[in-house]
Amino acid sequence: MRPKTKVFDPSWRDDIYDIEAIDMKLILPNDFEREQGKDIWVMSQRILSETIFGKEYRYAEIKTRKAIVKSSISNDIRMVNVKTNEVLENSFMLDIFFPPKAWMTDSAEERCMMFAAAKEASGDVFVGGLGLGIYPQMVLNLKRPINSITIIENNPVIIDIIKESWVDTETRTNISIIEADIEDYLQNSDRLYDTIFLDTWEDADSRCLANVNYLIDLAMNISKDSSRIRCWGYALMVDTFIKEINLYEERELWDMLLDRKTDPILNKFVQWRTKEKDRPTKELLEEMGREIALNTSARYKNKGDYFTPYSNREEIMQNMNK
Repeated sequence: MRPKTKVFDPSWRDDIYDIEAIDMKLILPNDFEREQGKDIWVMSQRILSETIFGKEYRYAEIKTRKAIVKSSISNDIRMVNVKTNEVLENSFMLDIFFPPKAWMTDSAEERCMMFAAAKEASGDVFVGGLGLGIYPQMVLNLKRPINSITIIENNPVIIDIIKESWVDTETRTNISIIEADIEDYLQNSDRLYDTIFLDTWEDADSRCLANVNYLIDLAMNISKDSSRIRCWGYALMVDTFIKEINLYEERELWDMLLDRKTDPILNKFVQWRTKEKDRPTKELLEEMGREIALNTSARYKNKGDYFTPYSNREEIMQNMNK
């Protein structure tokens, strides 16, 4: 296996504003309404402004932002008709109490982050996570020196949506979409890639970081000595973690966190911090935080299994007894 530091640079950033990314023409799926029994649909939102990496930008004309939306209802929640005791499957009323979540979007931030990675693509390109197909489209639109693009996506509905709107209209034949689990592919593939782009997590929540590190470790199996691995939002996740531990220190939350089921990185940091007799300097706190964040990996699927003071209401209730 190639040394991790040779092909993965944790200091690389994709939170860079770029007007070319925002204005680039992309082929996106048509809207369709939620259907009974379906938990994924596509919708558009007309906007005049957006917050891009913390700064508000106002557009000269109305823009349309596209999103693949999914239900936020957990599998163990059902709505029951009190008169008939009948379980109402996928009742739209549940969306009032558990608002649907924009799962994948072509927001300006998303475009800029994809663009930063797409500008570096070359050779045989591996993409973990299809999304709206933004990254591969940008690679092609930029006319990067590539040989092929292989995309791994585990959701057949997403594949169907993007194949119909973009892939089936793409005249080039160097694109393949494989329905598979990302871990299985990374562990079992014997093909090597020049560019590896991973984006299978929903947001830059720091609780995702240990699992992203795990995927990076697996990606070593398909990398060459000269390969380049890029991960969506990685530097932002690390930054978020550093901001959080500074806040935990300021509010002296370590004892409370010690009793909670926290994610592997926060758990390891809490163990270190509670053993420190003297209060560490801000520099030492951040140095240890960054070291633990970059070097802790663990396999898990759901960040919501882990507690954080920033958890949403449903996650806090779910974790109260853990």
